[in-house]
Amino acid sequence: MEHDRHSLILGSSGFVGTSLLRRLSERGGAVSVMNRTLDPTLTVAQALVDDLTRVPRRFDVVFLLAAHVPYGRMDVYSAALLEANVDLVTRVVKAFPDARLVYASSVSVYGEPQYLPVDEEHSFNSPHAYGLSKLAGETIARSHPNHVILRFSSLYGPGMTRKTFLPTVIDDARTKGRIVLGGDGSRLQDYLFVEDAAEMLIEAGQTTASGVFNAASGEARSNRAVAEIIAHELGNVDIRCRGPEKSASCAYSVEKWAAEFRTRPKTDLRSGVQRLLQTLEVVA
Repeated sequence: MEHDRHSLILGSSGFVGTSLLRRLSERGGAVSVMNRTLDPTLTVAQALVDDLTRVPRRFDVVFLLAAHVPYGRMDVYSAALLEANVDLVTRVVKAFPDARLVYASSVSVYGEPQYLPVDEEHSFNSPHAYGLSKLAGETIARSHPNHVILRFSSLYGPGMTRKTFLPTVIDDARTKGRIVLGGDGSRLQDYLFVEDAAEMLIEAGQTTASGVFNAASGEARSNRAVAEIIAHELGNVDIRCRGPEKSASCAYSVEKWAAEFRTRPKTDLRSGVQRLLQTLEVVA
């Protein structure tokens, strides 16, 4: 049946989209893609909305990965944020009513955790602007008659943005011979390797399960543990902490996912960091 399915990926040139496209192509079957054009005057949403008028309407699965992530400005509202994370979702829901819609959301919708591990019933506790925009996107996606929503935890792997925690720590370790953690190193985070995320998306597209699911590894690791893995792989790296810890820990329940889907993350953090180290170029 996989070979007869026609999938559409919106945002296939992005971090997760690249991995998803590769995995789907390996399985056979038709895969169409839509990405941002090279026109610098257009936002992600504007480019894709324009393309929506020219693609066929018959797809078995539509993966909506395209989004605007304002790294470093997550609490700032902007037209680009609303266009990509809210308006685009509305247009996609209307354009493909007969397809299976797989919407990539984020654990950012939860805001500040009130208990750990955070499950899908956790309330929304003051999420920042990006989290609110993804929550609005979820609300719209729920109006689709055949939808599934995956709330991804911290995704990492080859091709990830350099503006996030892991690449920054790796760059410091390589160029300065030290890792300086902003707190005491105890903060927990759940890291999910990008190829595992792609596999979760694929299974979500193949089933009939609907609703919202945490898409995480289910194993939260401390900043100190992450730093120690990187230091061990690179050697001769000093780890320093600036405590006390001011950021809340984040850990996520994957029980709902496990009850409905067979796919499990296969990449442990050490193996994932090793692969990331092989692909990240040294910053001059």
